[in-house]
Amino acid sequence: MTEKERDTLLLKIATKIDSIDEKVNKLGERMTALEERVTALEERVTALEEEMTALKEKVTKLDKKLEETYQEMRRISADVAHIEIDHGSKIQALLDSQVGIIKNQDSFKKEFKSIKEILDNHASRIYFVESKVKNL
Repeated sequence: MTEKERDTLLLKIATKIDSIDEKVNKLGERMTALEERVTALEERVTALEEEMTALKEKVTKLDKKLEETYQEMRRISADVAHIEIDHGSKIQALLDSQVGIIKNQDSFKKEFKSIKEILDNHASRIYFVESKVKNL
C-alpha cells in the first residue's frame, strides 16, 4: 500500500470516526433529554402517588363518617319506633282532638258571623227607632 493510499484510507477512517463521534454526541444528547423526561415523569408519578394517598385517607375518613351516620340513623329510627309504640295512640288522640277543634272553630265562626249580622241589624233598627223618638 502506498503512502497516498494509506493517507486516503486514514482520511476516510477519520471522516467515519468524526461521523460516528457526531452520532454518538447526538445519541448522548438524546439520552440526556430522555433522562430528564424520565426524571420529570418520576416526579409526576411521585406527586400522583402522594395525591392518591391523600385521597385514600379522605375516602377512609368519609367511609368512617358514613358508617357513623348510618349507625346514628339506625339509632334514631329505633327511637322513633319506640316513641310510636309508646306514644302513638296518645299522639293520634291529640291529632284527632286538634282536627275536632279546627272543625268547631269553623262552626263557631259561622255562628259568630250570624250573630254579628243579627246585632248589626238590631243596631240599625235601634238607631232608626231612637232617631224617630228624638224627632217626636
